[in-house]
Amino acid sequence: MIKGVYYEVKKVLHNKVFLGLMFVFLCVNCYRISQLGAHDPAISEGEARLYQELKGELTDEKIGFVVDNYVRYKGIIEEGTYSREENTEDTYTGYIHGDYIMFLKLFTEWKELYEYRYYCRDIVQRASENVLFFEDKDNTFDVKNNQAIMEKYGGRKIQNYYHKDAIERYLEYDFSSVFIILLILLISTELIFVENKTKMNYVIDCSSYGRARLLGTKLVFLLFITTLLSLLFYASDLAFFHLFYEMEGLSDPLFSIMAYKNTPVDWSIIGYQIVAVAIKIIGFQFFTVLTFGFSYLFLNQIYTVIFSASSFVLFVFVCENTRWVFNPVLLLVNHNLFSGYHVVNIFNQPVSLIVVYVAVVVLALLGMLLFLFLKNRRTSISERLMKKGM
Repeated sequence: MIKGVYYEVKKVLHNKVFLGLMFVFLCVNCYRISQLGAHDPAISEGEARLYQELKGELTDEKIGFVVDNYVRYKGIIEEGTYSREENTEDTYTGYIHGDYIMFLKLFTEWKELYEYRYYCRDIVQRASENVLFFEDKDNTFDVKNNQAIMEKYGGRKIQNYYHKDAIERYLEYDFSSVFIILLILLISTELIFVENKTKMNYVIDCSSYGRARLLGTKLVFLLFITTLLSLLFYASDLAFFHLFYEMEGLSDPLFSIMAYKNTPVDWSIIGYQIVAVAIKIIGFQFFTVLTFGFSYLFLNQIYTVIFSASSFVLFVFVCENTRWVFNPVLLLVNHNLFSGYHVVNIFNQPVSLIVVYVAVVVLALLGMLLFLFLKNRRTSISERLMKKGM
C-alpha cells in the first residue's frame, strides 16, 4: 500500500498539466487577495502614526488619551471658531476637523470594545434568570443550554486593540476552496481512469489482486493529496494576506472581532482558523470520496466529471437556500456557523450545530468508504474464485 501511494505521488509530480494549473491557481489567488483592499480609503501618515502609538493593550492611559482628545476636538468643532488652515505641528492629519473625525471613529470603536464586557455580562445575567425560570418548569434542555451560555460568555473582555479588518476578510475568504475542488476533480478523474487510457486496465484485471487492490491504493492517495492541497492553499491564503495587509492580533480571542462577538468559542483567532481548516478538509475529503464513488458507478471519466461537478453545484445551491443538516459545503464556509451561538437538542443536551454538521458529514464519509471497501473486497474475492475455477 505504501509503495503504491509513493508511486502515485511520483506520477502526480510528473503531471505537468496538474502542476501548471496549480501554479496558475495560486497566482490568481494571490492577485485576488491583493485586490480585496484596493477600494479601501487611504490611511494618512498621521492616522498611521496614531495607530502605532495606540495599538496593543487597552490601558487606562490610552483610553483616557482617546476620550480626552475626542471631547476636546468635539468642543472645538461645536464652537466653530477653529482654523481651516493646514497645521501639521499640532494635529495628526494636518487639520483640526480631520483629527476630530479620526478621534470620533476611534472613540466609537473603542467604546464598543470596552463595553463588550458589559454586553457579555447582560447575556450571562439573562441566562442566569432563564435557568431559574426553566428549573421551575422542569425543562432540562433549556436549563443546561442557559448554563452553557453562562459558562461560555462569563468573564469575557477585550484587552487589545489592533486593526482587524484584514483578519476578518482572511477568516471569511473562501475563494481558494473553488481552486481546491477543481484540482481534486482533475487529479481524481485523471488518476482513476489513467489505466483505461493506456490500456493497462486489461493487465491489472489479470493480476492476483486485480483492480480491487489498486483502487484501494488510489483512494488512500487521493485522501492524502486532498489534505495536502487544502493545507497548501490555506497556508498560501495566510501568507498572501500577511504579504499585502496588516495581520496583527492573531493571538487575540476570536470574539475580539465584532463580527464574531457572539461566537461560543474562546479560542484565539489563529487557533480557531486551525480548527476551521481541519473542518474544511473533512468537507473536501467528502467530495473526493464522492468523485471516487461516481467513478465506480459509471466507469466513464466524462460522466464522473459531470456528476461530481453537478453534485458540488447542487450542494452550493442547497447551502445558499436551505439549512439542510447534511451539506458538506457548509463545512467549507463554516465561519457562518462559528459567528453565533447555535445548538440543537439531542437527548436534552445542547449540542453545537457545527458538531452536528461535522458528525453527519463524517458518518456519510465513513459510509461511502465502507461501501467502497466492501465492493473492493467482493471484487477481489470474485476474481480469485474465477481464477481457481479456471
